[in-house]
Amino acid sequence: MGGGPGAVNGGTSRAEISIESSYTIFGTGPLTATLFSSTSSSIPLGYVSGEIEAFIGFLHKCHERQTNSKSENYLFSPAIFDPNRSAETNRGKANIAYLRHIVLDFENGELRPDELPNLFPGLWLAVFNSFNHTSDKPRFRALFPTSEIMTPEVYALIQGCLADKLEDAGYAIDRGGKGRKGAGLSNSRPSGLDWSKSLPMSLFYLPCQAQTSRDSFFQDYCGDDRQPLQPSIWLRNVTVPLQPEFEVLGQPEAPRAGVDELLVQSAKDIWRGSKGQPGLGDEMFFNLAMSLRRAGMDFYQIESTLRSEAEFGRTPKERLSQIPSIMSSLRRYCGSVP
Repeated sequence: MGGGPGAVNGGTSRAEISIESSYTIFGTGPLTATLFSSTSSSIPLGYVSGEIEAFIGFLHKCHERQTNSKSENYLFSPAIFDPNRSAETNRGKANIAYLRHIVLDFENGELRPDELPNLFPGLWLAVFNSFNHTSDKPRFRALFPTSEIMTPEVYALIQGCLADKLEDAGYAIDRGGKGRKGAGLSNSRPSGLDWSKSLPMSLFYLPCQAQTSRDSFFQDYCGDDRQPLQPSIWLRNVTVPLQPEFEVLGQPEAPRAGVDELLVQSAKDIWRGSKGQPGLGDEMFFNLAMSLRRAGMDFYQIESTLRSEAEFGRTPKERLSQIPSIMSSLRRYCGSVP
């Protein structure tokens, strides 16, 4: 693939990056990102493969480019899209094979780019300007490398955890009515985090020089004291909110002997209230699965229960289509069958 961002590599001090254009490479090892030529493109321009250091080097190299407008640039997604996975869409959630890395998009908030790394002292992250960034009106992105691939449900959960940490630091986030209970206090400062870009299908423009070059920056915060985010660790330690007034722990440390039917019924009751929670169906169905696992169910029992409970959601067909991804998450992060 020649020309444009696809023609660069990670630089002489970094491992070589690879750009692929075939859809037949999903079994050859984890890819890093999907590239698109425009926001309206439904078919990938190509895929990026390589280790974390090489990928950040690729982004840094892209950042050297000057464009006349942001629309001249290519876009990337942390989701690895396979157009052949669904007969109905090419770039929908059903087309996601898996995701690598977490991207946060900030626009016109009070959180400054150089403050963000201080809020996540143990994590490796890269922070860089977007095309319209200025010192007075910050617009920038942060990429958190992950050591493991993620399903869409796990990606969304960790996105929420990162947002929670921003709120804990005193920065407000408008999640469109999906925020935590008690968040967004009157003395909070707007973070500028664009929650519309939190979906796993989101696209982001590749780094480039800011419209005013002197406002450009690219900072790679790495080193022995900063490590890639490890989804399995976060998933084990995070509390999973089912609805604003109810929380349960995520994965149990060890499967219980037998099934806790009281916890199973409680999880079902909470899930069945999802019809009154527009926009939370994906999250609450995944949380149901996590609670069933915590209650001691094996994977066969969980899948069977999810199939019977799907009818109680606002969109049963969407919930049924979500089950394979949920089960993949549980098998990857929640251990072997009890």
